[in-house]
Amino acid sequence: SEPLLPTSNDIPRPIDEDDETTPFPLNSDDYNDGQPHVHFRPETDDDSVPVRQLRRRSSDERRRSSDERQYGRLQQMARDFWADLMPTGNRNQRLLPLIIFSIVILLMILLIIFVILGYTSVDYDEFGVAHNLITGVLDLKHPYSNGIHIILPWKRMVKFDKTARYLNFDDLAIFTTDQASIVLDTSIVYRIRENMALPWLLA
Repeated sequence: SEPLLPTSNDIPRPIDEDDETTPFPLNSDDYNDGQPHVHFRPETDDDSVPVRQLRRRSSDERRRSSDERQYGRLQQMARDFWADLMPTGNRNQRLLPLIIFSIVILLMILLIIFVILGYTSVDYDEFGVAHNLITGVLDLKHPYSNGIHIILPWKRMVKFDKTARYLNFDDLAIFTTDQASIVLDTSIVYRIRENMALPWLLA
C-alpha cells in the first residue's frame, strides 16, 4: 500500500536562489524539523529612502541640469555677441562699434535735454503763445490751450489769463450835453478769447 503522507525524502528541497517572483529569500537552516523557514530581508539604506523623495531628488537634478545648460547657452551667446561687436583682430573694426555707441548715447542725452528745456504746462484758466527768442516773433496764430506741451528749446511760452477781468473806475466825472457834471462809479468786465488773441495784442 502507498503511504498517505509524503516522507522526508519526497519533500522538495528549497531553492536558495532568488528569482523575479521571490520578494524575499527562502533559506533552509539546520532546524530539527527539516522544514524551510522564511526570513525577511533586512532593510538597507536604499530601502529606507522613500520613493517620493527619490523622485523629487531626480526631478530636481534634471531641472538643475537643464538650468545649467540654458545658462551656459546664454553665456555663449553673450560671448559671441561681444566677439562680433568688438573683434580682437582688426583695430578699425573695434573702433567702429565704440563710435556708434558714443553717437547713440549722445543722441539720447540731446533728446533728454530737448525734452527738459521744452517742457511747459498751461493752467486750465490760461492759454499760451510761443515766443521765439531768436527772432522775437509771437506765434499768435497757434495758441496753446491748457495742458502739458513740449516746445522748441529756443522758444518761450507766454501765458495769458483767459478768465474774466475787472476794471474799476471810481469817481469818474463826465459831462452831459447841457454841460452838467456827473460823478460815476463804473466797472468793466472783460475776458480774452484764444481766437481773438491776435487783435487784442495788436490793439
